[in-house]
Amino acid sequence: MKTIENYYKKLRDGKASPTKEFFEVPVGISFKDFNKFKIIDEFEREKEKMRQPYQTLIFPYKKENVEYKYAIFLREDMKVWQGICGGGEEGETILETAKRETFEESGISKASKFIQLDTITTMPVVAVTGKFTWGENVFVIKEYCFGVDATNIQIKLSDEHLNYKWVNFAEAEKLLKWDSDKTAIWELNERLKRE
Repeated sequence: MKTIENYYKKLRDGKASPTKEFFEVPVGISFKDFNKFKIIDEFEREKEKMRQPYQTLIFPYKKENVEYKYAIFLREDMKVWQGICGGGEEGETILETAKRETFEESGISKASKFIQLDTITTMPVVAVTGKFTWGENVFVIKEYCFGVDATNIQIKLSDEHLNYKWVNFAEAEKLLKWDSDKTAIWELNERLKRE
């Protein structure tokens, strides 16, 4: 291994090679077969270890006059309107995940008032992570839903979203892509009307 590192160091005019180890590659395979291997850098490997088997979905809300408004977000990669969403990290509670994701994607403080909703949906694990992240027998994961009071808060978009807008319930129901988002915002709207 040291000989290989020194060889690459020499090729790079004395600079160390960024490749420090080889990952599960059998001895004696051809370059063609080697190129079929997916090499994951250590950051990605750590991220996979930390990801927990659930999602959170959060809708910021505020009251304008007598009507509640909801922030919905235009997702950058799929160009669909949705709430804030994201997965849990190792050691987090579901509420802590919701607070972290909300802060990361919108700048809304973790100290804001969060309402945990009864709405829980399931989704195929491969639709969320692209593979069977938690083993071949974990087919679906739960998505837990929340509302967060964003009264007098200026939203700061992350790069996960192209835009956001404040809409009433009827407009949100028309624009949201996913049925689970529509169910969650319906429940949030009903709860807020009763306050």
